[in-house]
Amino acid sequence: MDTVKVYLNELGTEPSSETILRLLSLNPEQNPWILRLNLADLVTDEQISGAVSTFNDEWLAFNELVISFVKFANQLDPWSILKSFDMYTTFLNDLSIAFNNSNRGSMLSQLVINTVNIVLPWALKLDYQLFYQEFCTRPRLTYLASILLKIFNNIRSQINDPNQKDKKSIILFTSNKLCFVYFKLSNPLLCRNVFSNMNNANLQFKSFKLIEQVQYRYFLGKYYLIKDQLNDSLANFLWCLEQCPLASQSNAMKILENLLPVSLVLGKNPNFNYISQTFPLSNQAEFVKIYHQLHTQIKSGNIEQYFEVVNQHQQYLKQRNVLLMLSNKSKILLLRNLVKKIWIIRGRPSSLDYDDIIAGLRVSGGTHIKQFINEIDDFIIENIFISLIDENLLRGKIFPRLRKIALSKTNTFNKVDEIYYTRFSYHHSDQWMNQ
Repeated sequence: MDTVKVYLNELGTEPSSETILRLLSLNPEQNPWILRLNLADLVTDEQISGAVSTFNDEWLAFNELVISFVKFANQLDPWSILKSFDMYTTFLNDLSIAFNNSNRGSMLSQLVINTVNIVLPWALKLDYQLFYQEFCTRPRLTYLASILLKIFNNIRSQINDPNQKDKKSIILFTSNKLCFVYFKLSNPLLCRNVFSNMNNANLQFKSFKLIEQVQYRYFLGKYYLIKDQLNDSLANFLWCLEQCPLASQSNAMKILENLLPVSLVLGKNPNFNYISQTFPLSNQAEFVKIYHQLHTQIKSGNIEQYFEVVNQHQQYLKQRNVLLMLSNKSKILLLRNLVKKIWIIRGRPSSLDYDDIIAGLRVSGGTHIKQFINEIDDFIIENIFISLIDENLLRGKIFPRLRKIALSKTNTFNKVDEIYYTRFSYHHSDQWMNQ
């Protein structure tokens, strides 16, 4: 108990935020008191409860937080994170309660960051190791999500209070961690609550750390990808890649792995030579080679070769949740580029015959086309042209009886990315991030 008294004397009755961070950190490298209290005799609840009194007992939740820390340090099993994990989460929960205080809670802002950065990796690791033993659930991450949401809601409720600037400064950090957990729990749509609250919080996005800005827009891009809002997803991933430091090659690879498939189905032409020169790690990245092959086949309108690459890497694409997107949304682009290729080979005529397209489909589609269509007839060709004209990817007029399509003399094949950008404009509620 003498060690506890020395610790409490150093903490004082009205500690500053710096003192709180130093003496209540769960990181033993930053806080030597964890080792000293762990080596001390076992302290009972009655002993510690009667010894703690801070801020004239006007902030009782902070007293409970100090008690929670002393019990954590005193009873910690240094050889088993599993046996000690409940004490980590108990401390974090007590921290979230003390953080709710409208008068002094902001003093704990840096301690919140410090604690979350320690507890979250342990929760992730334990849930991964015990995934099958615990019937494919993730109880620790689920519990952490509830605590992080409570912290986030508290900050959001006091965001306009001029006395809560410290709390306001960690809202983006909290948002990022909450989104990270939601994605790990395979519930990314829960991020909607986070993003909608951030959109209405009247914040200055550029006032936060650049790394937090990049993380936030990265999760936003992934969220829009799942929601099939591809232009919004592309805009956020591009911004992240532009802002990502060149020294952080591993983070750039994570962004590229999401950016490339989105750009392909939107008709963009990624500069793979630039990617190779700017990000040396991309030369060893298998996913870059896969998307380079897919881009080559889309550009040439080679349907059979495109789906051969997709089938070869089906497991990877499925794991990345882009298999259906690349299989379905690329078909119209493949057909558009095939028709354009035939048009160029024919010397850019003012019209194309159905027979030219039928011949091109047989060569380009190969066995892949035969899986779905026994015979390519005029109705299929007419349907292709209707789809291309309706999508504004081709300018022309169909003459079914003549089995021809008359092509426009100007802008016969509009640029795909420009058409898609016009049709699916940027999400206006995200404009606050440009401030």
